[in-house]
Amino acid sequence: MKKKKIIIGLLVVMLIFSIVGFGFAVQEFSSGKEVTSGEITVDDASFPKDHGVIYSADINSDGADEDIRVVETDAGTYEVNFENSAGKVIWSFEVSDYDQSSIHICNVKGTDYILLYCPYMYYKGHCNYFYKLYTIDEYNIEKVIYSDDINEFDIIGAARLPVNDMVDFYEGINYYLDNSTLIISTNEDTVIGPKPSAGFYDCFNWLWESGITDKKTKTLKENLKIYDDYMYNKVEKKNLYTGDFLGDGKKESINVIETYPYEYEIRLTDSEGTVIWSESFSESHVGWNSFLVCEVDGRTCLMTYNPYVGQGHCHYNYEIFTIWSDGENYKKYTRHADSVEFDIDGREHIPVDRLMKFTDELDGYLKNATLLASTLDGELVTGPKKADGFWDHYWWLYDKDEYSSLMEAIEAYDKDAYDHRHSFED
Repeated sequence: MKKKKIIIGLLVVMLIFSIVGFGFAVQEFSSGKEVTSGEITVDDASFPKDHGVIYSADINSDGADEDIRVVETDAGTYEVNFENSAGKVIWSFEVSDYDQSSIHICNVKGTDYILLYCPYMYYKGHCNYFYKLYTIDEYNIEKVIYSDDINEFDIIGAARLPVNDMVDFYEGINYYLDNSTLIISTNEDTVIGPKPSAGFYDCFNWLWESGITDKKTKTLKENLKIYDDYMYNKVEKKNLYTGDFLGDGKKESINVIETYPYEYEIRLTDSEGTVIWSESFSESHVGWNSFLVCEVDGRTCLMTYNPYVGQGHCHYNYEIFTIWSDGENYKKYTRHADSVEFDIDGREHIPVDRLMKFTDELDGYLKNATLLASTLDGELVTGPKKADGFWDHYWWLYDKDEYSSLMEAIEAYDKDAYDHRHSFED
């Protein structure tokens, strides 16, 4: 009994220390550092924090200005609310410290617009720049007036820069920024306006800070070409495969770059290093895929194969395609594709005949194919490797070596799984 009381006493003391420690932690957090955003200084103890109305503009062209209020809903997350004269929010947009985004009010020829500007720079110099100019209609629905983007480019020399597109983008966004007022930006540090947007953030600062360009005496296009030539020739390229994928007698190259940790992009580039086709994939289950090269009717083709299995449901698919040019753009042409869906947990019978037809056709293509890259097992594997026999399509079959054929093994598995599941339901 005495020992029991001692144990209870120790537990009480431990509880008291825990409560006191928690109290000190709360006090330390409550009286902690201040966060400065632009010219506004706020305490970071509680949310939401209302930064108040910082600007007004007529974003729906009804003749009355809407108040623009910035509210920090959580640490590093902000909501930009557009309120009418009755205080009702008619439009709202959220940005965070991770977005690399900014919101501006742009006035062009006396009309107010919302300008969303997102110059994203990801892992290892991988970039995606985007902006759009829009208003809100009488139904409080977004109406895009103009947008532009430079989709998926690198500043580390992995591929050629789309110089002409970059010049057009830069001139376009700076025209709008010159006529805008900054509301909030998370491009680098979080800054809350209002501030003049002109010159606030240069999305090509990596170009000017490279040390190999001259902004004073050369045009933007000239500087981009200088930078592009220098970086592209500096980086050693590891091509996985070289072949005539366009069917024009010229050679194109395939390589894989890491765009973010465990996320990749496979690229087909021409002899000048310009990307003419690309596709993303990753080591996470939803991003699994594999890429191959095969010959079909005398043409060098690309191929994808993805035998997806998740929670007892399977979706196996493959696609064989070529790339062609219409003179302006490169397009994908599917020469053959097939897919099959089935369950392996006994919910429904496996369509064995259909599955065997799919497998026979697939193996026929894989027999002479070359594996370029795959993440099907949750880990990047790069080739070139012989594709035939590289995968066990039906790893979930047990004791399949005891049967005389794959079809017989699948039929036995299907019967066992279906009978087992439905015996519990009966």
